[in-house]
Amino acid sequence: MRYFILILLLPVFAFADEHKHPSNFCQPLYKTYNAEKSSASTSDRYDVLDYKLSLDVDPDAALFNGSVRIRFNNPLNDNAIVLDVTEPVLVDSVTSAGDVLVFDQTADSLVVMLSSINRVGGEDSVTVYYHAELLPSGNGLTVQDYHRYNSEEVLKHGTVIASMSEPKDARSWWPCKDVPSDKATATISITAPDSMTAVSNGALLSDTDNGDGTHTAVWRTENPIATYLVSVAVSRYVHFESMCIDNVEQQIELHNWVFPPDSTRAVTDFAPLCEMIGYMESFCGQYPFADEKYGHAEFLSLITGAMEHQTVTSYGMFLLQGDNRFDTIVLHELAHQWFGNLVTPQEWADIWLNEGFATYSQALWEEHLNGHEAYINFMTDNLFVSDYWANQCAVYDPHPIFPGRVIYDKGAWILHMLRCRIGDELFFELLGRWLSESNRPYHNASTNDFVVLASNVANQNLLPFFRPYLEETVVPQIRWSYSVGADQRTLTLNIEEAGTVLFDNIFPIRVSMPTGQTFVYAHLTGFSGTYEFELPDQIVDVEFDPEKSVLWAPAGFESLNVAITNVWPNPSFNGVISFMYRLNADSQVVYKFYDARGRLLQEVDLGEVTVSATEIEYLWDGRDNQGRPLTSGIYWAVMEVENERSVRKFSIVR
Repeated sequence: MRYFILILLLPVFAFADEHKHPSNFCQPLYKTYNAEKSSASTSDRYDVLDYKLSLDVDPDAALFNGSVRIRFNNPLNDNAIVLDVTEPVLVDSVTSAGDVLVFDQTADSLVVMLSSINRVGGEDSVTVYYHAELLPSGNGLTVQDYHRYNSEEVLKHGTVIASMSEPKDARSWWPCKDVPSDKATATISITAPDSMTAVSNGALLSDTDNGDGTHTAVWRTENPIATYLVSVAVSRYVHFESMCIDNVEQQIELHNWVFPPDSTRAVTDFAPLCEMIGYMESFCGQYPFADEKYGHAEFLSLITGAMEHQTVTSYGMFLLQGDNRFDTIVLHELAHQWFGNLVTPQEWADIWLNEGFATYSQALWEEHLNGHEAYINFMTDNLFVSDYWANQCAVYDPHPIFPGRVIYDKGAWILHMLRCRIGDELFFELLGRWLSESNRPYHNASTNDFVVLASNVANQNLLPFFRPYLEETVVPQIRWSYSVGADQRTLTLNIEEAGTVLFDNIFPIRVSMPTGQTFVYAHLTGFSGTYEFELPDQIVDVEFDPEKSVLWAPAGFESLNVAITNVWPNPSFNGVISFMYRLNADSQVVYKFYDARGRLLQEVDLGEVTVSATEIEYLWDGRDNQGRPLTSGIYWAVMEVENERSVRKFSIVR
């Protein structure tokens, strides 16, 4: 999904047969995704084969006309199909093979009655003609003013038209079957002013001057694509390109489209891209869209974030700093081309298969560049905050679909724990097979598919390990102690889980002796266990899980009732910062902001805030009590709720 710069950014993946182990250990996960869906989303009676989407955009009027030809397979010979469509889209007409069809647009659905003359079962098609407004912000197809963010630069058509559809907003700018499970090939045709470049997925087939001040760019992806990954980006771009020769000597065209003032910085920031592709290929297999391209199109929908649109990531303008400080964001979105775009979640319940895997790829990149210690630091310092995991939604089937950082960071931690548990050889074999075997490549997969494959690769039942970390909102609370026998070589270890949820974990224990160090392992499958180990030398010291191989908290740990859970962007480049926080009851909330000398700069009383099942957002403008913008520096935010307080450090760069 979209990648936001959150608190982790402090200056912001030739394989064995899948049935090597023939026994399948796991039963399907017992939870089922039951989020609200349209009638199109709940029907698998027809299968979309191809979209032909045409848009004629007018940035000055903030309007566009569109049409989409949908070719589909209708195996049950139904006399109607249901498409997803919402405001601001207004359908004008629907045709099929020259026939005008009857349709009904209601709420979030478009019911189309198929022609009895042309409908003979099997393959069929309809073309929907419609018009809509370009939205001023948010998800959907938006038109935004570049000058809002950079008033010193003058651009002809100083606007940016861009799409942001994840999770379910493709339907807000084109009628489609808006579910991740029905991928199809697509042609995207964009007519725009001739001063603007029109970018989309796949390969550019043609770009035609229409002789009336407009041009039409036609893009085509022969690789199946999910609707949320279809992209439109139109602006006055500077385009630069290069050729990447990857690990198997295939040629990958790299294309980047950025706003003119950012072009120099972008060349620097995107310079490591080919190296990143080579690294990802080392354990993920070949880049899956080499016959098309990879690159970026700068946009404003997420000015401090990015979105992994297939073959052309949309990249927020404030990420382009010209110093590679956001390389892990470039890597994260690249990783999605495998984790999410090649293998797409079956349902939104499985979204951690996108975000957890891409976030973990960032940790692997840190390890590749700077060694194992940097990897451990990334996991423990950037992604691990004990109190954050309590009282949060689950990783599997989260509500809402993007609940803060849980699917990203806890999802990455599940992979980290799995790697520590089964070892590097099996872990990277698992990732390779996940992306190459069965019918997953260019199609869909579920959480249960991953649990089954992991169990088969490891030759052990991993469902007891996965289930609580995926489906519970707590982590194990551990109490441990040890004793050393009279011979000084016998270690007795006692472990107790103080919580109410049963986890299945293997805890590493480092034992120091005069002759060196060694690890012993305790497999806790119940709420308590006693383990005895014979060591080759006298025991000097014992450390429990010294490198944080398992996600756990000390017994007696209690999550803060109130907490600032996320700060983004961090650093902030325009002073505006989002503070995400949680409450346990309706409360009076006060924010105080301090500089590095401890001086109170601003105090904001939010009044009585209503408790929410999800995180609450407070947007701060980065000004002091006199309304003056704060200068570059390090600052502290203190949230006070009755007798409790939560503190977070953040920075501003001007």
